[in-house]
Formats: sequence, structure tokens, C-alpha cells
Amino acid sequence: MRKALTFEICKFVFDYKGFDPYIGPAVSYEWLNVIETNPSGITINQRYEGVKPGITFGFEIRPTKLMFIYVRSNLRYFPNLKVKMNDSKYVYLDQLEFDFFQVVFFPQRIGIWKKAKAG
Repeated sequence: MRKALTFEICKFVFDYKGFDPYIGPAVSYEWLNVIETNPSGITINQRYEGVKPGITFGFEIRPTKLMFIYVRSNLRYFPNLKVKMNDSKYVYLDQLEFDFFQVVFFPQRIGIWKKAKAG
């Protein structure tokens, strides 16, 4: 089981007619829990709690900079997520997360967008 709280910083690489790719580092505080039951029925529960680095990259589709709603897709990769078990072996939980379709909404831009559209 994995729970995480992640902080990301993204830099837009370029803007090609509303297609805006970005990339940046991520820092995640991880709560990892592995429950293993061996053939004899003994259950082993190991945990890891700590900070792990990652990387985020993706793109946004936004025809204008003033739009209050647009779509985004991204990938997050967290390498080297692992939990050490009692037998000194590791269970690797490397994570590649793909968010295909996110809708981003900026309510504070609605008034700006209406003014720009009207005039």
C-alpha cells in the first residue's frame, strides 16, 4: 500500500499554438506498507516512511493564456521506492503514474476572460 504527499515544481519548455509541455522535479513524503504472507502462514508487515525524489513531465492544452479552463496530461515517476524486509531483501514499489485527462479550472480568471472576449 502506498500513500504519498507530493510537492512539484514545473517549468514550461515552450508554447506551440496552445500545446505547452512542461517538466520538473517532485519531492514526495511516502508512507509505504508491505504485508507478506509466506507459505507457512506467517505474516510479515514492514513499513517505510520518508522523503523520496521524483520527476514530473506532461503537457497542457490551452489555446489562450487567459482561459479559465483547460486540460492537462502528465506522468510522474518515482524511482527507488523500496521497503526492506526482515530477510534483508527489498520489495520495490517504483511508481509510474499517468494522469491522462485532468481538467484545470481557475475561477478567478472567469471575469478576465469575459472582459477579454467582449473587448
